[in-house]
Amino acid sequence: MSAGPYPTPPPSSRAHLTADLGSDVSSDDLLRLGIDQWQLESSALLDPSTGLYRHINDFDPYFWATGNGWMLHGGLRVLASIEQAGRADAFKTQIDDVRTTLGTVFTALFAQLDVSHTHRD
Repeated sequence: MSAGPYPTPPPSSRAHLTADLGSDVSSDDLLRLGIDQWQLESSALLDPSTGLYRHINDFDPYFWATGNGWMLHGGLRVLASIEQAGRADAFKTQIDDVRTTLGTVFTALFAQLDVSHTHRD
């Protein structure tokens, strides 16, 4: 249930919460679930032609600056949880994939700025 005018946390937040828990209880299964969940959400919303996340593909297919920020934040938190758990070597391939995606999106956000140096939200 949401408090006040704020919606339920975005899926990217749930992925990093799972990874946070995995780090706290030293569970590779939860760390894997967190990074897998983030990668699934990322692949569902990422537009490979622009390198940006769409809001909701079929209902609201526009790019959404806040949503891109949420996805970047969630991905970084998942990576931080795995690193904090000391398990980066066990997830090297997935970590490399997530880092590549994060770099692509971050770069694309700046490439899409309008003349007032903002991005539609």
